[in-house]
Amino acid sequence: MFVRKSNWTVLSVIYACTVLVSLCFAFLDSSVSAADAKGISFFEQHIRPLLIDQCLECHTSEKLKGGLRLDTLQGMLEGGDSGRAAITPGDPKTSLMIKAVQYSNAELQMPPKNKLGKRTIEHLREWIAMGAPWPGESSHSIDTTARSQDGEEASKEGHAPEIKQDYWAFQPLPDQHFASLDEVIESRLSEKQLTPNPEASRRTLIRRAYFGLIGLPPTHAEVESFEADQRPDAFEQRVDHLLSMPGYGERWGRHWLDVVRFAQSNGYERDDEKQEAWRYRDYVIKSFNEDKPYDQFMQEQLAGDEMPHAGDEGIVATGFYRLGVYDDEPDDKRAAEFDGLDDMLRTSSETFLGVTAGCARCHDHMFDPIPQKEYYEMLSFFRSAKPYPDGFLEIADGKAMAITEHGPDPLDTFIMVRGNAGRPSTKVEPRFPTFLGGGKPSPVPTEQSTGLRRSFAKWISSDASSLAARVMANRVWHYHFGKGIVTTPNDFGRAGEPPSDIRLLNWLARELIQGGWSIKHLHRVIMQSKAWKRSSTSNPANETTDPDNRFLWRQNLRRLEAETIRDAMLKVTGNLNRGGRGGRGFFPALNGEVVAGGSRPGRGWGWSSEQEQNQRSIYAFVKRTMVYPFFEIFDYTNTESPLGVRPTTTVAPQALLLLNGEFVN
Repeated sequence: MFVRKSNWTVLSVIYACTVLVSLCFAFLDSSVSAADAKGISFFEQHIRPLLIDQCLECHTSEKLKGGLRLDTLQGMLEGGDSGRAAITPGDPKTSLMIKAVQYSNAELQMPPKNKLGKRTIEHLREWIAMGAPWPGESSHSIDTTARSQDGEEASKEGHAPEIKQDYWAFQPLPDQHFASLDEVIESRLSEKQLTPNPEASRRTLIRRAYFGLIGLPPTHAEVESFEADQRPDAFEQRVDHLLSMPGYGERWGRHWLDVVRFAQSNGYERDDEKQEAWRYRDYVIKSFNEDKPYDQFMQEQLAGDEMPHAGDEGIVATGFYRLGVYDDEPDDKRAAEFDGLDDMLRTSSETFLGVTAGCARCHDHMFDPIPQKEYYEMLSFFRSAKPYPDGFLEIADGKAMAITEHGPDPLDTFIMVRGNAGRPSTKVEPRFPTFLGGGKPSPVPTEQSTGLRRSFAKWISSDASSLAARVMANRVWHYHFGKGIVTTPNDFGRAGEPPSDIRLLNWLARELIQGGWSIKHLHRVIMQSKAWKRSSTSNPANETTDPDNRFLWRQNLRRLEAETIRDAMLKVTGNLNRGGRGGRGFFPALNGEVVAGGSRPGRGWGWSSEQEQNQRSIYAFVKRTMVYPFFEIFDYTNTESPLGVRPTTTVAPQALLLLNGEFVN
């Protein structure tokens, strides 16, 4: 919200902000893959277990009741003996499957024995509305990968792939053979006969550095000062200055919050507030500003409460586990409990290891070497955690949303037949995954907990450190170049994309570890490189050979994120409030239509003064069912599951919002 100014000033602001956005547009090649990844993640979490548990007993190629196959998308689209498709992608209202599960017709009720719970029906409806995303081709059968390890289920043809010792992601980091990252990149450019772009102008470099590190534009005076500064280390000094600013933690903390599905409400219809969730956000910002070693940062989030010297900060860090969607009125409490445990494991494995372990909950992993048995062995590390919302602990200045356990004795963990929490079978013990070396933990219990999570955290930062370092180095590179060396940051497995240059990724990961796991050190190394400083100008000859710029002959163009656009507009108009950092956050002003469209109209959204609303966007209250329209239209984050890449769309309402939106006016 802006203070009223003269007409000429307002027109100038609009013009400046429009130019600001138009100069920062990106290639749009990540949008489709990001949207697809979100859809497939939703399918694996909610739809595959539903189909396997409730539908495939009667509707596969082996048992074709009513002529209907529900193990393939193609079968759903073709329908059965009725002659009608079971689903209409994008339109749940006309989908026959929705009508059947709602029991709206006495002659069409599925499943026939028991009606599905309302949450499950809502998941099915949402999946169809998303366009019915499906893993693989429409003819691919999910039943072929439903191999369970309980000894009771018949083995299907699909099973976890054999462990390949030479798969790049799971190997120890090799020794360095290059003196610098530019040496790595230029060797590839030479091989491909690509001519690298020259260094960008000093004006471009300083703007790039400001937006990249603190998410705000430099002032005119700062640009002119840098252009006039002829010292050899002028740029390095500006980078150090930016890394020391509070805005650095706010900028890079926001990136991290995308990955850990941060929100301050539970989701679903009630969407109640997650009390004290803001403390985790402030912990992340503080950790980035202090350049906390990344291995310590990982350990605190996974087991800060079990670390002897972590203190209150370690307790707050474990709020990481509690950030996910929570159903406070579940149809099946035991199923909801295991959904919560699955969320812990999925988020931990995708965030720190770039591995989609959640796919092995119901069956052996389709792409990666994670048998169903090993999924539950990994789940054992989290099994003793009390379900949310239990887990508020006292700290010096109040209470923190954290994790608590049932005590020092671990609860038993069983393989669940086809992922069904009501069908436990073989008991398993905690073990590290075989594809990363395997082995049993040696936990040290405390009075309050089993010590298993601390064992898991130490393993990630030691035995699995090569993979953890690759994943984080790739994330940092992604935010500096608009795309990662691996363009699927949360999936380093076989379903993800291979690295464009494994030597470069290994070099960066090794540099991260040798630099004491310092993220700021990695920033300096990247930003002082020729690759980062190159202009983004096109080169027709290079475009023919490398149109996607995989080999980094130029810098990538990309659009600013929603929060950065808003923050930049506040700064250039002199309205940015840099005080009042931290706490619960502010509530952006919403019009009546938006509030009325909430899951519980008029509830769960507060009021903030104009001064409070002019804070940086990272402090905006994040409510899952009521996204601030300005953020939403510029492709705000997904808060349901870990997000490694935001989609980027270009639509007419974005231009209209910048000209006529309430925030601008």
